[in-house]
Amino acid sequence: MKKTTLYPSLLIILAIILTSSCKKDDDDSTRYLTKVFDSGTLTEEYQWQGNQLQKINNYNSAGAIRSYQEFAYSDGKLARLDVYSPTQKKSGTIKNLGYRNLLNYNNNLFHRTARLKGSGDPDVNFTVYSYKKYKYLDGKVNKITYYTKTSTDLYITNSYDTIEYNGTQISKYTYYWDNEIVYYVTYAWVNDNVTSESYYSNQNDNFVLTQKYDYQYDDKENKYKAISDLPLLEPEILSKNNQTSATSSYYDGHEYTSAISIAYQYNSDNYPIQQTETDVENQTELKVYSFEYR
Repeated sequence: MKKTTLYPSLLIILAIILTSSCKKDDDDSTRYLTKVFDSGTLTEEYQWQGNQLQKINNYNSAGAIRSYQEFAYSDGKLARLDVYSPTQKKSGTIKNLGYRNLLNYNNNLFHRTARLKGSGDPDVNFTVYSYKKYKYLDGKVNKITYYTKTSTDLYITNSYDTIEYNGTQISKYTYYWDNEIVYYVTYAWVNDNVTSESYYSNQNDNFVLTQKYDYQYDDKENKYKAISDLPLLEPEILSKNNQTSATSSYYDGHEYTSAISIAYQYNSDNYPIQQTETDVENQTELKVYSFEYR
């Protein structure tokens, strides 16, 4: 019987093929969020190039784009995030990306992300109103600088975040304006999920706890899994699983607490396809979102 000999070079090639195949299988298990609907109305559309998020379109109730964000990468890492808005409208700067951070004032879901107020006119030109640049140290983002367009079409920066870590997990970020700390935020983690988010504001050079958010999670795939490695600072994006409850506590001047519960329907891959948010106190349904993936 003839003996088969595998030469070292062939073994190396086979190892590379097998490793690539395994990696491909792992990558194929990730689902990429493409559309978000609010009560059946398209509100956000995610555009991808391979496994990299390239653009997010934000839609108004008439189905027209009111703003969008474009992502630029360098060496596989997020380097810049541009925010586009209509030229004839003045808009607020997007501070964080996450479209649902589950903050609740007066029993209404409060979106911490500053949404851009745009126009449904398809002939309106969109320009970069603001952008963020990301700086890295040892492979992890350690500074985010914010640039805003002025009336003379120049871009200036007065603010930035610094990021701190506990291992690979973000533990704190600090927001500066004119090189002075305005506030900082700390994260507590359990089982790769952000379970609490605490805001400390600078009040006469003393940092005081003004807001705190506590979260609970399911054990399913996070709808944001495909972008969980982007430095977007949102607990909902950073966490491994999906939030099932959010309790908001406010301490600035008077104490106030509210809470919502979140129920899901999942697809066969254990990704959420529908999300229903309910006010815990009066059991009023607040929002129903649905999701599509590729």
